[in-house]
Amino acid sequence: MSTLIKSSGRSRKVFQVVKSCFSGSRKNTWKRWIDLALYLVSCALGGTGLLLAYRLPHGHGAGRMATFLGYGRHDWGTIHTWLAWVAIFLVVYHLILNREWLVKIAASGRLARLAAGIFAGLLIGSAFLMLPVGQRDRGTGALIERPPVEWEEPADSSM
Repeated sequence: MSTLIKSSGRSRKVFQVVKSCFSGSRKNTWKRWIDLALYLVSCALGGTGLLLAYRLPHGHGAGRMATFLGYGRHDWGTIHTWLAWVAIFLVVYHLILNREWLVKIAASGRLARLAAGIFAGLLIGSAFLMLPVGQRDRGTGALIERPPVEWEEPADSSM
């Protein structure tokens, strides 16, 4: 990285501009804006979650669809998902901006603690993608042991 900075005057200027944006009082300004954005996105995420859970019913009744501000349940679900992605990005950015605090205070200067914390967070987040998904009957709620017929592989016709 140091050879890249020394090799070109232009890249050195770019590096200095980027570095100045994240140092001193400008860094505090960035932190405040990121914190504000994270707070607002979290409020919107909570609001859309409550809207989906309590105000917009599951399914449709007799050809009708409940809407809020002109959007249906699936539209609000999409908005909720995108707000969650923005929140994840802002949290990661917030942690990057506060890395000194993480290393000095949260991890007590031990990088192994910090690495363990990051690994635990990634493990918890990825568990939702790795754990198996089951199926339940809509009417009874009973667990379905066998996958539906559409999921079965076709019989080998060469026999």
